[in-house]
Amino acid sequence: MLPLLLACVPHAPRTVTNAIAVTMPTLRGAEVRAFDLQGADRIDLLESCLAACPRDEDARPVGWRTRWELRGDWMSGPGGACEVTNATIEAVVTVDVPTWQPPAGARPELVTAWQRWQADLLLHEQGHADLAHAWARVAESEVRAGSCAEAPHRLAEAQARLQAAQDAFDVETAHGRGGRRSFWEGG
Repeated sequence: MLPLLLACVPHAPRTVTNAIAVTMPTLRGAEVRAFDLQGADRIDLLESCLAACPRDEDARPVGWRTRWELRGDWMSGPGGACEVTNATIEAVVTVDVPTWQPPAGARPELVTAWQRWQADLLLHEQGHADLAHAWARVAESEVRAGSCAEAPHRLAEAQARLQAAQDAFDVETAHGRGGRRSFWEGG
């Protein structure tokens, strides 16, 4: 199992146009972009997601999306000269997550299932953010250990290994489902 220290995911209140306070998810080390879903049952929420959810590479709607990238700079010497010993690598993580304010009359078991799913989702996505930041530190060390000519290649290799680690994390954690079906599958 990948050793990760995952902390509780804090939430900040957010006010939407109908003056209902909606919980805005936050994650350490990631930009969280929320999109609101509307509806009183799973079918309504699914239809809302089809309209509002982000799209994958094949333009299919996805219930959430996390992206990561390692960015580096080693051109910090006098006159813009390369100084790999001063290299800085950062992880840029963006997470698109749904929010939902249950309307009056929404079934309590649906609300409970949503809350459980969103908590599992946020904990899982925090794991992805943590991995990206850990790999940024590894990449920084590797870039600093090489030459200026090797720096772009070393960063690209670290990005590829980060992707492999992220894929393994998804397999190992069943995409954060905790052995349950996802909310969208009726879990």
